[in-house]
Amino acid sequence: MNASWTAGAVMPGAGAYASTKGALLAMMRTFAVEQGPRNIRINAINPGIILTPMADDVLDPVFAKRLAVHTPLRRNGVSEDIAGTVAWLLSDDASFVTGQEITVDGGYTIGGFRP
Repeated sequence: MNASWTAGAVMPGAGAYASTKGALLAMMRTFAVEQGPRNIRINAINPGIILTPMADDVLDPVFAKRLAVHTPLRRNGVSEDIAGTVAWLLSDDASFVTGQEITVDGGYTIGGFRP
């Protein structure tokens, strides 16, 4: 399982970084095809804004609040949001899920008008 937040994002100055994330997703899909016959599932999680100690060091609190307002669930994520998705992917409930990107971002990337 890998995480690739910026693979689908377009941000000035982040082309090299985003392209490496895109390569990871291509590799994930290839591994899923190659390892599927062995019943090995390979997926990726695309986390949104997740409030962690590292994020606290680099994310201005005012900007974090603005991001939350533009998220349909009106909040930024926490580590437990990602952990729950990982637990599901590792469980038998996801036994038929492989080669997929799962975006966990409170709806932030769906776009659309945000009041």
